[in-house]
Amino acid sequence: FNQRYYITASVRVDGSSRFGDGNKYATFPAVSGAWRISEEPFMKDVDIIDNLKIRAGWGKVGNQAIANSAYQSLVGANNTVIGGIRVPGTTMTSIGNPDLKWETVEDYNIGVDLSFFNRRLNVTADVFFTRNKDLLMSHSLPTSSGYSTTTENIGDLDNRGFELQIKAT
Repeated sequence: FNQRYYITASVRVDGSSRFGDGNKYATFPAVSGAWRISEEPFMKDVDIIDNLKIRAGWGKVGNQAIANSAYQSLVGANNTVIGGIRVPGTTMTSIGNPDLKWETVEDYNIGVDLSFFNRRLNVTADVFFTRNKDLLMSHSLPTSSGYSTTTENIGDLDNRGFELQIKAT
């Protein structure tokens, strides 16, 4: 609005056949906004600053990077010999996890953009925090189970930091 106030919002619902019936769909909202302070009337007499904008955002996205059938136990062909005769049969080839759900990445960001001296010096600074929830990972099983791994939602992972970019022309 008026080259000063910005807002963006979105909501998406993603579906994936890689999850069981109760977990096929997940909702991922996002919102961000900015205030270009340099366009305010009280900044018109400040000649040294060409652009001053404060930004903030929050949002979620999903991850479905697992095998197509990880939520299902699978059966495959397995021949055996009984009394010297080869007999066709089946056996479980993998253990599924019907409780698998979307891994969610939630991101928070606050930043500032500054330009000075007819845009010859530009500074961008951002502080961010990212949390990965319900990580989709392969989990080792005891070999006595007859299977080596299964897929599970295991743990959370946090990432935070500060980014600074200075550009002079």
